[in-house]
Amino acid sequence: MGRVIVVQPGRAVVEIPLALPFVPLPQDDRAGIQTAVAADRIEAYRAVRFVSENSVAHAATPSAQHAGAVRGVAIEPANPGQYVRFRTDGVERIRGAQFVPDEPVFSGLAGALTQSTSGLDADVQIGTAITAEAMLVRIELPVYRGVLS
Repeated sequence: MGRVIVVQPGRAVVEIPLALPFVPLPQDDRAGIQTAVAADRIEAYRAVRFVSENSVAHAATPSAQHAGAVRGVAIEPANPGQYVRFRTDGVERIRGAQFVPDEPVFSGLAGALTQSTSGLDADVQIGTAITAEAMLVRIELPVYRGVLS
């Protein structure tokens, strides 16, 4: 259980218990950001996967073939050959997103962020929504369906 302590000059200290731990969003979270070369045109806020040792592309249609290569969420656009930064861990704010808080976020078609599973070969949870416009990026192991060959 978390708590918030409110202190006002000349007044009593008030302690407010919280049902959930209080975790403030970091203002500038540089940890959990990596850089690679864009193999293709990269759009911001799409899941990316490694296609070679130091190059990334959008995560493909959720498939057993590519599920294990998903590495993060692009935080800026890039053209082929340019460097692109992507978040592998931590909080990422996405203006205009309409996440349902406390629900998982998955890599969808062409790396689009979605809160629905694909129903295809494999799904990769890339994080959890913490507000309508922010998610905690934590790449999980893929969930495979059917028989792998």
